[in-house]
Amino acid sequence: MRYLVRVRRAESLDIPAVIGLAREKLADCDLPRHENYRVSSSAVEFDLFEAFPERLDEDIRAISSALGPVESVRNLSASEPARDIVACLDLAQRMYSEERYWEMHEELESQWRMLPRGSPEKEVLQGLILLAAIYVHMQKGQEEVALSMVGRANARLGGYGGMEYHGIDIGALRAALEDMSNGGRVRFIDLPRSAGRPAEA
Repeated sequence: MRYLVRVRRAESLDIPAVIGLAREKLADCDLPRHENYRVSSSAVEFDLFEAFPERLDEDIRAISSALGPVESVRNLSASEPARDIVACLDLAQRMYSEERYWEMHEELESQWRMLPRGSPEKEVLQGLILLAAIYVHMQKGQEEVALSMVGRANARLGGYGGMEYHGIDIGALRAALEDMSNGGRVRFIDLPRSAGRPAEA
């Protein structure tokens, strides 16, 4: 079984240092395989592979003891309920605001797979998936990889042809990505909302 574990982060170190410290602290625990570390402003997350689900509580106690409070554990091996595009986008935008970019990527990809090739909606979803991927790479400390994806994300969003998509201001998002590309540096941005639609609480 594969689980996504999120642990509250207190350290103010840079991302590679936080990942290194987390690996070091967990090395002394009797844990199954753990990998794919990502660091947000408030949490460290990673995948935990457990062949014996009955051991999960014990694993979480060990992780909490080594790293601090576990915020959430999500079973990635369990099937998710089918969601329509509105529910999917609402969840994806909430994940974005919580810096859960990997989960956002997976949520959007489930919708993207169902759309016909070349459709405008498939293009905009691909652009949003790439946006999430940019920040996943930032959370891994891979800034050059993240920057290399900015232009691709912008191009996909441009292929949509519209200025708004389910409350997301695509025009403003493209302008922010263009600014990043011109500046040669990835920065974290709020997902721009269309006029008349309030930001998620």
